[in-house]
Amino acid sequence: MIELFKHKERIIGLSGLDESEILESFYLVLKYCTFFDEEDIPDSIRKEAAAIVKDIDPKDMVFVASAMTLNAKLWSGDRKLVKALKDKNINLIVQTKDIYF
Repeated sequence: MIELFKHKERIIGLSGLDESEILESFYLVLKYCTFFDEEDIPDSIRKEAAAIVKDIDPKDMVFVASAMTLNAKLWSGDRKLVKALKDKNINLIVQTKDIYF
């Protein structure tokens, strides 16, 4: 969720929508998201995710570990992460182009 708001101004600029339309879009997306405490990620999954992202971006560990914990897809536009996981044959990512509303 933080990532959406962190990049809100860029999203507004790229989308051509005004702030209220973007905030409504965020709401429509976020109401279908599952939130949980990252402290609930098992240590074994944290270690596995850390090993996966160590040569990509260690800051992505919590995102990868969350997807693994929830047996879910990670919605990401991070090209480096998407490519690296694909190169490692790790199928955790869904991209915006793959989502149909």
